[in-house]
Amino acid sequence: MPDNLSLFTKVLIYLSTLSGLPAVMAGRNKRSAIWLYVLLSFIFDVNGTVLRLMDIPRFWASNLFFLVEFLCFSCYFIGAICPQKYKKIAYYLTGAMVVYFVIHTSIKSVWHTNFVDGAILYGIYIFYCLCGLAKVIQEIEYVMIERNPTFIFCVAILLYASGSFIILLFENKLLYLENGLILSLWLYVRNPLNIFKNLLIAYGFVLMNKNKWVRSS
Repeated sequence: MPDNLSLFTKVLIYLSTLSGLPAVMAGRNKRSAIWLYVLLSFIFDVNGTVLRLMDIPRFWASNLFFLVEFLCFSCYFIGAICPQKYKKIAYYLTGAMVVYFVIHTSIKSVWHTNFVDGAILYGIYIFYCLCGLAKVIQEIEYVMIERNPTFIFCVAILLYASGSFIILLFENKLLYLENGLILSLWLYVRNPLNIFKNLLIAYGFVLMNKNKWVRSS
C-alpha cells in the first residue's frame, strides 16, 4: 500500500476489506449462493489487501474474482427469480459466459485484469437486479417492501454493480491517461459501494433469520 495515502483513505480501505464479515456471520446458517458470495468476496478482499501491503501484483486475482462473483450471482438470481422452465437455459448461458470469459482472459493474459469483460459481467448483474426488483414488485409478499430480503439483495447489488460498471467500462482508456482519476474512483467510489453492499446484504440476512420461512436461493 502506498505510504502517501491519507489516514482517511487507509481506514476506508480497511473498512471495505472487513465490511463483508457482518454478512458472513449473519448468513452463516443460510449457506445460499449469496452467502457463498459474501464469504468468497471477504476472502478475496482480505487477500487483495495483504497483497497490496506486500506490494505484490494482484491483477490476476481480479480475474478470478470476476469469475467467482459471476457464478455466485448467477446461481442466486437464477434460483430466486428465473421461472422453472427457463432455468436450464439460464444455466447453459451462464456456462457459456464462463467459458467465454476464461478463454478471452487467457488469450489477453491472466496476469492483467480483464476490465472490458468485467464490465460486461457487471452489466449482467444490473440486468439480474432489475429483473429481481420487477419480480418482487409484481409478487409483493410484504406490506413493507423494504423488509423483503430479495429486494434488499437486489438494491445492494444494483448499486454496487452500477458504480463498478462505469469504472470498469472506462478503466482501460483512463488507466494510462488519467491514472490518478481511476485510483480515486476505486478508492472513494468503489470502496464505499462495497461497504454499503455488504452491510445491506447483512441486513437482508438478518431479515431472513427473522422470517424463518423465507427461502434462500
